[in-house]
Amino acid sequence: MEAAGVTMIRLSKEELKKWEEEFSMNISDIHRAFPNAFDMNMYQNIQKLVAPMRK
Repeated sequence: MEAAGVTMIRLSKEELKKWEEEFSMNISDIHRAFPNAFDMNMYQNIQKLVAPMRK
């Protein structure tokens, strides 16, 4: 992606944690409003899979 001209933004641990918290709240709200927008089972499985990597 960088070769195509995309500038990568590296978040600090604090910024990433805040983004994850906001995204988690937003995805729940979106799912309630539009139940077919995301595969929530897959999303939850991914969250469980990556949780140990975030520690």
